[in-house]
Amino acid sequence: MAEIVFESPRFGSEGDERALFEWLERIEGVTNVMGHGTKLTIEISEPVSDSALRELIGAFSRYGIEMSRLARLETDGNREWFRAPGAFWHDEVFGRG
Repeated sequence: MAEIVFESPRFGSEGDERALFEWLERIEGVTNVMGHGTKLTIEISEPVSDSALRELIGAFSRYGIEMSRLARLETDGNREWFRAPGAFWHDEVFGRG
């Protein structure tokens, strides 16, 4: 089980917050999404499927969540596409260089 903890984004409304929680909860393998103080925690079964990882990338990007938290989900199976230097998320997940 992977646990990803990150600083909660700033929400524009209760509906905006609900939309993120619902999106995350619909992702394959996500078993729990919890808010505590200013932090959010996602619990997700491992290994994370490619489609689930792509959804997490989308959600993190859309809500301005620190994408480096996703680096720990890299596996031998997803490394080729996940680490692709031209991918829009590459520098935010893995850093420049």
